[in-house]
Amino acid sequence: MKKLLLATLALLIVSGAAAQSFPDVPEGSYAEEAVARLADLGIIIGFPDGTFRGNEPFNRYQAALVVSRLLDLIDSEFLSAEDLDTVRNALQELASDVAANEEAIAALEEALAGAAGADADAVAQLQTQLDALRVELDTAIAASQGLAALEQQVASNTSQIQQLTDLVTILNEDIAALATGGEVDPGFLEQIEQNTGDIANLREFVVLLRRDQVATTERVAALEASDAEQSARLDDLETRVTELEATAVAFSGSIGLEYDVRRLSGAEIPFDTDRIFGVGLEREEAPSFFTTGAADLNDDGDQTDMGERAEDRQDIFQQRGRFRPVLELNVDFSAERGLAPASGLNQFESTVALRLREARVLQSGADITDPTFDFTNPDNYFTGYVFEFTGITATLGPIGADPINFFFGQEPGADFSAYVFESLGPGFRVEIGSPDFLAFLQPTLELAYGVYEQGGDAQNDPVELPDHRAPQLSLGGAPQPNPWTDAYYRGVRGTLTPFSGPDFSMTGGFSVGQIAGNAGDNADAANDNIEVTAWSLDGQVNLSVFNLEFEYAANDIPQGALFQQGNQVLRDEEGNLVDFEGNPLEEGAAGIPVVQEIDSTSLVYAELTVDTEAAGLPLLRSLSANYRSIPQFWYGLKYDTDTFPWSLDQVGYGAEATVGLSIFNLTGFVDTYTITNPATETGVDGAPVTGTEVFAYGARLGVEVFRAIEVYGFYNVVTLDGQQVEALDPARRNEAYVAGVGLGVEHDGAAANALVPGLNFNVAYDLLSGSIAAATVDTEVTVGPFALSPYVGFDRSFSAGQFTDDTIELRAGTGLATEPLDLPLAPSFLANVNFRNTDHFDVAADVDDYTATVLQYSVGIQFTEFLLPESSLGVRYGSFTGENIVVEPNTIGSGDFASDISGGGNAARRDVPGTGTQSTEGYEVVWNYYGLELAYGAYTNTNPPASPNPGLTGGQAFAIRYTVEF
Repeated sequence: MKKLLLATLALLIVSGAAAQSFPDVPEGSYAEEAVARLADLGIIIGFPDGTFRGNEPFNRYQAALVVSRLLDLIDSEFLSAEDLDTVRNALQELASDVAANEEAIAALEEALAGAAGADADAVAQLQTQLDALRVELDTAIAASQGLAALEQQVASNTSQIQQLTDLVTILNEDIAALATGGEVDPGFLEQIEQNTGDIANLREFVVLLRRDQVATTERVAALEASDAEQSARLDDLETRVTELEATAVAFSGSIGLEYDVRRLSGAEIPFDTDRIFGVGLEREEAPSFFTTGAADLNDDGDQTDMGERAEDRQDIFQQRGRFRPVLELNVDFSAERGLAPASGLNQFESTVALRLREARVLQSGADITDPTFDFTNPDNYFTGYVFEFTGITATLGPIGADPINFFFGQEPGADFSAYVFESLGPGFRVEIGSPDFLAFLQPTLELAYGVYEQGGDAQNDPVELPDHRAPQLSLGGAPQPNPWTDAYYRGVRGTLTPFSGPDFSMTGGFSVGQIAGNAGDNADAANDNIEVTAWSLDGQVNLSVFNLEFEYAANDIPQGALFQQGNQVLRDEEGNLVDFEGNPLEEGAAGIPVVQEIDSTSLVYAELTVDTEAAGLPLLRSLSANYRSIPQFWYGLKYDTDTFPWSLDQVGYGAEATVGLSIFNLTGFVDTYTITNPATETGVDGAPVTGTEVFAYGARLGVEVFRAIEVYGFYNVVTLDGQQVEALDPARRNEAYVAGVGLGVEHDGAAANALVPGLNFNVAYDLLSGSIAAATVDTEVTVGPFALSPYVGFDRSFSAGQFTDDTIELRAGTGLATEPLDLPLAPSFLANVNFRNTDHFDVAADVDDYTATVLQYSVGIQFTEFLLPESSLGVRYGSFTGENIVVEPNTIGSGDFASDISGGGNAARRDVPGTGTQSTEGYEVVWNYYGLELAYGAYTNTNPPASPNPGLTGGQAFAIRYTVEF
């Protein structure tokens, strides 16, 4: 009885991990008989489908059922205390095995976690064994939990235990009789034989389990060894990757090949093609495929002046067919182990930009040291390709709190204060961070040095350095050597921020810039250096809701420093370029700059603004005040005066404020200042007024009546020496002061509550002059697949004075575009039209009234799926016609023949009476196949008789281009 129960309990414990009986138990399994016997005893009954599912995990719910059935069996068989001790001992031994299995499982899990690089099959097998051990562990735990129930059952059945003891005594007597040759109940012998078989099966299973454990241990050891090897490899790989990252070299850019040919016929005058597609107008399409683009021709940092814009530059000219490789290369270097670790330099990053271009190259063997070598002889050169170094940036550091940044190239990018210093040519710039012990002051230091090659905006600057390429200058009509042919600039700027809190912050800076002329000799051996120095102190202070910005600057200009007066060059009475003897210069000559000397001077400005929203001031929405003292002539090594906060030649102060209440906004300003150079303007009675004292004030009251529609009234007064004038130009604010009293209405199509989203219009009428200051409508609408962007503008400008060039102008046009349509070849359409009609009245005593007109239109179709994969074909036609507009080319020395129709964005410069009609038209076809572009264009251009280059010219262009980005 005892052996039966022990065997039964042991089989229950391992039954969840061993293969067992029922239809799905393999025939001949070592557990087949045990499973069948447990089923006979009713301890296991299988699943509803009649299967045993011996390979599935044995959960605690199933363990509870089995233990419950076992307790029922115990109730019927009366387990003794001795039997209970035997069961307890067996369970304790099993508990030890459970603990050992838990440790093995933990080891296996760790091995699996670290065996990312191990053999996948080995890992899968290991995972299977781990799952089996988990099943055994769950089963053993369930059996252990059943022990408590067994003890409780025995304690409640003491009398039954005593009866069981008596039965055991009888059993012992039977065994003793058997030993002496007595007879034993045959049924009992059969039971013993069966128990012996069960125990043998259990032993066999335990042996197999031990073998599996040994095999698992060996596999765990192998995996641990493999894991260590893989970890070592990963560490080595990580080290190598770190080294690669620390010393990385990256390449980017583009490489391509171009074939380009352009031809002219007829008058053979080069011309522009961008204008036929509306480039520079209010509705414009993409530029011509053969565009030369915009260019900064006067080195003022922009490409917007007259003659610089794409529509002012020639695109079609005589050029024989040529193949040209195109390469733009950027090389990025970086290293975290610097070359001088002892000095703290432990990081390096750099980018080098190169470009391959065609150039004239000296023949090999050319001896340029020979005094007789002729640099002008074309036989000493050949046409080849060279790498042009366009720039480099480098970062060295960290040193202290910040790194050191080097910028070296054609445009180093130094730009100090508002009035002092910026890079004037190729050179370098250095930004130096602060050491740790000064970090609380947040200091910055910037150094710059380079060669002077850039002057200024010849159209706008009152004074600038003359072109360094001009060998002689004209001072009062007399020749003077140019001191700036060999000049160098240098500068330094530093800032400190000792306070940077939310309620109080303060930043101060200093700038010093210097340019030295005649500096080609060593240590000024010729004693002829001319050094112009400018310096400034500037800063910003924020105190609560107040913000103050200021700058004080001064310069030191020695005698002999010569400055060009705007773009003035020597000319005769007819405006032709001449030399000092009055002889005409050769075609294409730049002219002799006219220069002057200026005195040293200083300037100061300060502007105070109030953050009214943060201050919580009722009604007041903005408030600002300023003081400025700016001289008539100022040179501070800045080549673009357009960036000055205040224009030159004014000393005064002003204020501006906006008050708002509900839908009402009232803005008012007052400004008073003195100018050095007397201004002459037109008085309100038409008579000229000349003076130096300017006083202007005005107000604008706006009311938002409905859905972003505002009705406003304005009142502005401008006086010059106490006499009211119509306007004052140049402006001392964002726009010119214009006197007047009037009304207007405007709609903001971009406002969230716009009545018609996308629709913008503005109409203003001056009650005094009868002028319509502005009347524009600009919107976007969609009609089916077509997106339209029409606009209409109307301006009427009248003055009470005589010969003031009064105008009435009408502008209108639209753009049109579609997305690719769901049709064969997936076509999309685009078009645009621009029209302007400007009537000029009361122009001048010797000029009749005239009308200037411009009409441009273009149409095109793009097949985005043209016959082949990754193939598209575009065809478009454009036309431009202008009457009484600019016909002069080469306004600022661009060296081409296209008329400068843009006027540089200045309406007063784009119309010229009596110039006749000029026109350009043509078409372009571009096929793109996997990035390979083949383009053809055919055009005609007509210059009127009034043009310096009249006649009809035909033009063709063909190009093949292929570019790969990398």
